[in-house]
Amino acid sequence: MPSVFSQIRSLPPKSQIKIYCVLVVVTSLFAVLSMRSIQGYTQPNPLQMHGLEGRLTGWSEAWSYDQSLMRMGVRFRLPGEREDQRRTVYVPKDVLQSSQLSEKANVSLLVERMPEDVIVREMHSLDGQLLFDDGLLKHVVLVSDERAQRGLVVSVLMAVLSLLAAGVTWWRHLKTPSDHATTH
Repeated sequence: MPSVFSQIRSLPPKSQIKIYCVLVVVTSLFAVLSMRSIQGYTQPNPLQMHGLEGRLTGWSEAWSYDQSLMRMGVRFRLPGEREDQRRTVYVPKDVLQSSQLSEKANVSLLVERMPEDVIVREMHSLDGQLLFDDGLLKHVVLVSDERAQRGLVVSVLMAVLSLLAAGVTWWRHLKTPSDHATTH
């Protein structure tokens, strides 16, 4: 089975250039998506913290980037607001198993209210067991950002290589005498 690149090279030069340009656009879009998913860790501001009660929103799944963590949703309402907030938290598997929480359990939360977002900084079971804290949040953000940065580098590299391939193909097409021969 021929490779994708050998199939592209078997096409006429104009078709090759179009395909390479489409690859530039697609990989550039992936680069933008990767860049937008970089969160950056924000140090907590104790003056903006609120203790509240929340509820798990359903059972969890293993986090694909770190299988020792379970990803789950938590729902809570900020004081003075009508609508519930929903956020994702991460709990180590062993802690989750030892806590014996039900999938819709009530939990105690420490959240930080920021102008543009609300961040869950801690989550405890109602009997006081620590399930999630800011150190774990920092780990999750750093791992997620590292993955996003890798995706960004790969996407930019693919966009540049596709652009170079389009340029080389265009240059060769200009240099080919049979395509531009004039009749005498």
